Amino acid sequence: MWNEPRAELSTIVPNSHIYVKKRELYRELASAAESGWGFSSRWMRNGSDLTTTSTTSIVPVDLNALLLKMELDIAFLANLIGESSTITCFTEASQDSKYTKGHELYLLERRDGAMA
Repeated sequence: MWNEPRAELSTIVPNSHIYVKKRELYRELASAAESGWGFSSRWMRNGSDLTTTSTTSIVPVDLNALLLKMELDIAFLANLIGESSTITCFTEASQDSKYTKGHELYLLERRDGAMA
């Protein structure tokens, strides 16, 4: 599935295999589409060349922030209506280190503890 061409690819990048191996390009484009941000230039090394899409090598700080906020909001709303199991579930999910692992690994500047 991830290494197969998307239907819209044939009209957008008809000769993409010239620049990038097909399977890698399909994976990058599928990952970009699944991100929810589509084929925006944010995923490309060269914003005008779709074949430079490199979604799998990007740590999407903003997407993780949105997911974290969603979990916190669900826990808050569950608290308003007294759904204790939902509160616990989403509070624990929001405290999971999945949101910080990639950011600390790739973005944390070890000298002063600031994000790059």
